[in-house]
Amino acid sequence: MPDRAVETKREREPGVELMELLSASYSRMTRLMSCELERRCGIPLSWYEVLIQLGCANGSRLTMTQLASQISLTSGGVTRLIDRIAEAGLVERQNCPSDRRSVYVAITDEGRTTLETASTTYSSTVDRYLTAPLGADECKRISESLRRLSG
Repeated sequence: MPDRAVETKREREPGVELMELLSASYSRMTRLMSCELERRCGIPLSWYEVLIQLGCANGSRLTMTQLASQISLTSGGVTRLIDRIAEAGLVERQNCPSDRRSVYVAITDEGRTTLETASTTYSSTVDRYLTAPLGADECKRISESLRRLSG
């Protein structure tokens, strides 16, 4: 009986191989993004993800719960993350006037300036490591396929 633990790439089902490649590609891209953002802008990728969500939000603010769900962190994880970003002056907490239990996180002017610089870095990194190797047409086809999967 063959040992399934020693499967070769040829023997794997196409869906399994695709999942592994998506995971490996995502890991590589997030490492590259994080390195570039830290080197050029002084912020990690997780901070950029918070700033972009706040920058695009109505009123440039979200509740902690909304933010946690949009960046896929637990409420405890987002609280610690926001503590560090607020300490750097890029976001601030605001009380909700209609619900004393809710707290908003809002982007500051300094945060918006950092976001503008980081967005340029993010975009150029995507161009260098994703769009350039694949080409615009292939990126569009992959995006269409992934859009179908994401619902």
